[in-house]
Amino acid sequence: MTRTTYWTRLLAIGVVLSLLLAACASEDTAETDAARAEAAAAQAAAQAAEAAAAAAEAEAEQARAEAELAAAQAAEDEAAVAAAQAALAEAEAQAQAAAEAAETAAAAAEAEAAEAMAEAELAAARAAEDEAAVEAAEAALAEAQSAAAEAQEAADAAQAQVQAAQAEAAAALAEAEAAAAAAGIDLNDVIISTPSLVAQADYARAPYVAPAHAAGLLALGGYLYRYEADGTVVPDLATDFPDTSDDGLTMTVTLREGLVYSDGTPVVAQDAVVTLRRAKEEGPFAGNLGAFDYAEATDDRTIVYHMNSPLSCRLSPVVCAEHLPLHPHEQVEADAEAYFAQPVSASQYVIADWQPGSPTMVLEANPNYWRGEPVIKKLTLASATDPISRLLQVTTGAAAMGFDIPVAVRADLPEDVNQIVHPIGGVFWFVIRSDSPGPLSDVRVRRALCLAMDRDAINERAFLGIAEPISSILSQYRTEWDHVNILPMERDVETARALLAEAGYPDGFSTPLQTMGARPGWTDAATILAENWADIGVTAEVQPLEDAIIIENIRNRNYDTMWIGSGGDNLTILRFLWYPENFWSSSIAFADDQVTAAYDELVDAFARGDQEASQRLQVEIQERAFDVGANYCPQGERAVLVGSRLSTDILAMIPASQNFWVATEGG
Repeated sequence: MTRTTYWTRLLAIGVVLSLLLAACASEDTAETDAARAEAAAAQAAAQAAEAAAAAAEAEAEQARAEAELAAAQAAEDEAAVAAAQAALAEAEAQAQAAAEAAETAAAAAEAEAAEAMAEAELAAARAAEDEAAVEAAEAALAEAQSAAAEAQEAADAAQAQVQAAQAEAAAALAEAEAAAAAAGIDLNDVIISTPSLVAQADYARAPYVAPAHAAGLLALGGYLYRYEADGTVVPDLATDFPDTSDDGLTMTVTLREGLVYSDGTPVVAQDAVVTLRRAKEEGPFAGNLGAFDYAEATDDRTIVYHMNSPLSCRLSPVVCAEHLPLHPHEQVEADAEAYFAQPVSASQYVIADWQPGSPTMVLEANPNYWRGEPVIKKLTLASATDPISRLLQVTTGAAAMGFDIPVAVRADLPEDVNQIVHPIGGVFWFVIRSDSPGPLSDVRVRRALCLAMDRDAINERAFLGIAEPISSILSQYRTEWDHVNILPMERDVETARALLAEAGYPDGFSTPLQTMGARPGWTDAATILAENWADIGVTAEVQPLEDAIIIENIRNRNYDTMWIGSGGDNLTILRFLWYPENFWSSSIAFADDQVTAAYDELVDAFARGDQEASQRLQVEIQERAFDVGANYCPQGERAVLVGSRLSTDILAMIPASQNFWVATEGG
């Protein structure tokens, strides 16, 4: 049934009632009964109208999904088509459910209106003392009452189905909570063991990386949009997705009413204005915000973003859900350093105990969060740089979840520990500085070392099959592109030897090979890579180091070769690796005008939602950078083993990220 049919039904009900009132106006009793009849039918009509509105909204969502699918098909973007088809299927199911509910509500409204009409006709007949009319009216009333009862029963059944679905979700959560209690897990005090600490809480300062990002989504400020457990993005502090102008150059976002931070400070639109300004001027993710010009607050609840180019929060969820956290603007502008030493929150949690750079961050439920309290009342992010420590913590129950635990021991994990192989949306690779002294400064040598790598051996021996081989720097699990392998996948020792000879090193050379020793499998991977290089005469000394030392070595350019890994959205990865004056591009001394221009064009394509151009440019950037620099050589998908004692209905990893999702009471 279409929206037109719903509204036609409701209009007909109203017209009939008006005529009925006019016909019955001659007698006081008839008028009274008719008025009552009108009130009853009007109430039914209002209920049907509400259901029709819900159905209309569902149909609109379906239409949007159909449009996105058509656009993806027109662009011949297979990944986008698949995603759009899935979204369309979900929208169709929701529209069908809403349509069925609206139809039953409309039928009930019609039946109640018919009953009301019959009652009014009976009253009119009695008032006129017309026995034949009374008899006919009584029969009509009985029939109308029967039809109304049947329609109401159908409406009640539809409502019961909705309530049953809600109850099923609540039961799943209750079951998960009961299982946690049976396992001796106190949801009032849950610990997650992570490889590294939260060093920085300020989104506009480096290093604001994985652990801080994960903590940020939970407790550092507030976000207009948030991730659900399945990775979809939904409005959080915002009432809805942005209202975008026809040309796409203004986006208007409305804040929910009555929002406050954990300290009671109201959340206002000016907070978003200051956030964007700081993020663009100072933040490590400024390169991802090129679509934004500036923001203004037209009132306390209305944010207007003025754009350099259009941007879709659905196609660029990282920008809307991660890079622009809101904080009280007056406190930030007064003293940002002091504020971010203990920031407040408009999210699920608030910091209870933490110092910048300390090994633990203790989070407690934010009583002011508009959605309600999380199921886990107290959550501690505890860093343990030793992977065996993380393993022991989750094995003994000291931690409810261990992130990135050794794959080699997965067969020995207790049965009550859920094993989750979690692709983080990143890639393992080795890196070589362009200006390293000696052989490594020659691009032919760097290409030779890449050709000598055995991707399959590293996957099978170091990571026991969870680091699926690929030859692109961007993960196949990222939704921003349709994955393409850029470099040759097969090992080619003969060509590698020939390149070394051509470069003047037929007998090879020696080099140190650094890696993060605390990360499970990384030292093994570096050791296997060294074995691969030995086959072409290159001797590598593997040097496992602490994470903090590796980060400093990258910043200070104190390395020649390194086994490492990346993770994050595609725009951030490409910028960090190859755009001028960024974390990795500065470290490896890479600069290329063609790559820079292509990246600028890519930012614009992302902002426009141009999937065809985005796909082409992501491939072109990698091909060009590998050709002129050959600084990075990708091995495989960066996946980690997560051990968890909690159901994913309570605590889950957000797909293709290193971020956590925690259930909220009541769903």
